[in-house]
Amino acid sequence: EEATPEPTPTLHIITDDEFNKQYSQYLAVLNEQARISETELRDYTRASLLIEAMRRWFADQTPREAEQVNVSHIQAATDEQANLALERLNRGEDFALVAREVSSNTVTAAQGGELGWFMAGQLATRYNPEMEQAAFSLDPGSFSQPITSTMGWQIIKVNERGVHPLNENQLLTKQAESYSTWLQEARQGAGVQITWTPDMAPPDPALTATAR
Repeated sequence: EEATPEPTPTLHIITDDEFNKQYSQYLAVLNEQARISETELRDYTRASLLIEAMRRWFADQTPREAEQVNVSHIQAATDEQANLALERLNRGEDFALVAREVSSNTVTAAQGGELGWFMAGQLATRYNPEMEQAAFSLDPGSFSQPITSTMGWQIIKVNERGVHPLNENQLLTKQAESYSTWLQEARQGAGVQITWTPDMAPPDPALTATAR
């Protein structure tokens, strides 16, 4: 049985008069429903295009590689368990073996405690700044003392360190950070003060009526 061919899309070209008519109708609806004038619409559109252009510029300027550390960890629920694991490591036992046997994180324990590669800022966000500081100060092959974190006690080992290409998520994070840092500095330099917050918006009458 032959497949039904996809219909070929057709272009609908409108005249200047048709465009102006539709545009006028759009402006009328926008003004009636949102109280937005054509001048305000143009200002908003211009600002949106400028912001998007700035984001693209910073994205293009962001390096595609960065200093990173490859780390493994042993996670413990209590400091006592963490210290027992540390004693085994100090006696020379293999880090991956201890992680498999005692780490409370069953997912990474099955992989010998491997967490992977991290650039600056990621470990601080995922765990805490102390864990990141330890990771970027330890020599490859060495491990830390127990460190408290939001997920329990952590002992980390630095497996490797070096400049490596950023993965997609890391690159997006760096690009967003570059733009946000520039924007914050620009606001401070211009003396901009943001005095409005979302919680200051008046309640939506429709939502209030529904809640009743």
